[in-house]
Parts: sequence; structure tokens; C-alpha cells
Amino acid sequence: KKSGEIKLCCIRWNWLGEQITEEGPDRDLAVSFAKYLNLSPKVIFIEWPQLFEMTAKTNETLLFSNSVCDIYATNLSVTPERLDKIFIAPYYSSRIMIVYNRNKGFHPKTLKDLEGKKTSVTPGTVYEKWAEEFNKEKKKENSKISILKLPRGGSLNLLKQGEIDFAVIDTAQAIVASSAKDSGIIWAFPVGGHN
Repeated sequence: KKSGEIKLCCIRWNWLGEQITEEGPDRDLAVSFAKYLNLSPKVIFIEWPQLFEMTAKTNETLLFSNSVCDIYATNLSVTPERLDKIFIAPYYSSRIMIVYNRNKGFHPKTLKDLEGKKTSVTPGTVYEKWAEEFNKEKKKENSKISILKLPRGGSLNLLKQGEIDFAVIDTAQAIVASSAKDSGIIWAFPVGGHN
């Protein structure tokens, strides 16, 4: 870029409590990439729904169209719906993970253990899609997962507080969450394929 600056749009990780202060590894990786390119990184924090807000005229995202962002520095799984809107360059392969709070008494070992339990997801994510697919396969209502939808994320915070039984997150989030001091977050098992 002629300006010597690159605008990195990131989503804060929402799981360390009520104040959303954790910047996350996606931001760190994007800043390192900018520096590698000899560009000055300008980090702009956005909300999840903004990622796919589209212009009516050009059918591109508003954030790119209005030159707010040059890059989305966020862990987006590649899906056909997303590829219709933006170019995604995955920088690592990830899996969807089921995690739980070891301090709350529920310790799932299999998919069957999730039946009738409660989770939360951010709308429009592969986690929401996985949870909905899980429920489609269940014939009995009491076998379905109760899904709380959080537009701004925060599943790990709810898990830590005991308001949900398990969380559906990606591998990177699971690594960070389980290594955080006093989080109580434990990996149960991966679900779905690689993203």
C-alpha cells in the first residue's frame, strides 16, 4: 500500500469476563504479517455481524467497500456461503471442538452425552451450523441440544459461569481457553471435519 499502512479488522475474543479486552491470536498473527510486509498495522476492532454486511450496488462487504478494512484478521472457516462474499486465505487447518467446564460436574465423552444439554453459539458461524445439524439428526425433542444464540459471542464466559453445559469452539480458542489460569475449560473431543 502506498500509505505504508494496512488496516486489520479483528474481532475481540469475548470470554474473559464482562469486559471484552482479549485481542486473541488472530490479531497477533495479522500484526506479525503486516510487519513482515513492512507495513504499519492499524488494528480496528469490529463486531461479528459486520463481517458480512453487504452493499446493495456492488455486492461486496461494506467494510471493504468503504475502505474501513484491508484484511479481516479473524479465524473464518471456509464455507461456500462465505466464499460467495469474500476471498478467504486459511492460515491453518482447524477443527470444531467441544469443551466443558471441569468445575461444573458435566464431563462429556461422546456425542450422546450432549443430548438434552445446553450450549450457545454466535449466529452465522460453523458452530451454529454444527449444532443445528446435530439437532436435525435427533428424532426426540429431549435428545436435541438447547441452543442459545449470542450475536456478540461469549460462549466461553457462559461456560465458565455454568450457564451452559458445553461450548462449541475452534481448536485455537480451545487451546487458549484451556491454558488460561483458573479457566476450568477442558477439551472433550473434536466434531466435524477440518475447516
